[in-house]
Amino acid sequence: MTMRPFTVEEARARRRHFTRALGGRDAQIPEYIAKQLGAWPSRHYFALRLPEGLLIWFECWCNHEGVIEAKRQEAKRIASRGFRVAFISTTFSTNWVGERRPLLVTLLDNTLNFENVVERLSPVLSATEPT
Repeated sequence: MTMRPFTVEEARARRRHFTRALGGRDAQIPEYIAKQLGAWPSRHYFALRLPEGLLIWFECWCNHEGVIEAKRQEAKRIASRGFRVAFISTTFSTNWVGERRPLLVTLLDNTLNFENVVERLSPVLSATEPT
């Protein structure tokens, strides 16, 4: 089920809620990491500094299987460059639910657990659902 698009303000508010729920703060992506990533899977992204390490959150378009498969291939390419990657549910998107699927990226040596990220975001999800 596709819901109405978030406004820019709603997307920013959702991102702030998620950042607080994760116990993080906004961060810049260091240049050496940006170079190591190579081609980015999406131009819609933000980075968070969490106690467990740097988290890069990409919002990837996923409106049909062909696009999803292409994004999976990009995720494999990123993983081959020394990162851990995971797609999470579209319900955690900061853009259009059902239209964008977050791809989380972190360095191999970070202790960040993607399942833990989803657990920490779940309680704030109801507070950020559009009506």
